[in-house]
Amino acid sequence: MILGLSAAYLIRLGFYPIAVVDGQMISARIFEEAAGSARHYFNQVANTYLKSEDRDRIPEIGEEIRRATLDKLIENILVYKALADASDIDVNTVVEDRLNSLKTQTPDFEKAVSALYGLTALRFQDLFLVPQARQEILEERVKNEAADWSDWIKAVRKKSKVYVLARGLYWNGAEVLIK
Repeated sequence: MILGLSAAYLIRLGFYPIAVVDGQMISARIFEEAAGSARHYFNQVANTYLKSEDRDRIPEIGEEIRRATLDKLIENILVYKALADASDIDVNTVVEDRLNSLKTQTPDFEKAVSALYGLTALRFQDLFLVPQARQEILEERVKNEAADWSDWIKAVRKKSKVYVLARGLYWNGAEVLIK
């Protein structure tokens, strides 16, 4: 009984897999938070710049936002794993240095992030800035090895084991697509 209630509670909070990447889970909670933030940003931009007839297309764009969000979360895990294998640098220190140079702890930054993305500055940093900094670090490493980033990430994506459990989306062996 307690186990069933606990499971129901965890599911309600979004602690169930929406995708599995080489054995690492992407939870529905993280996925919905990231996709919701992207939708919030898009809606803010749409309300500011789109004509009313163009706003009618927003529902179909919503599916693309879900697809692109999951695809990016999968890539973030692949980047994280690749950097974890690189023991010659302290990735966390390099990421922290890059974030400090952005001056993300200012009131203006916090207001802008809240208005544009609907997130706190700390959540924005965790969901978007840290993964982006990690990707930039890995891109530099790949380029230093005389390889092309685009080719490298495509190869990594193809050899990864990815299972997409999200409704309306699937993994074709290289990227997330809409069913």
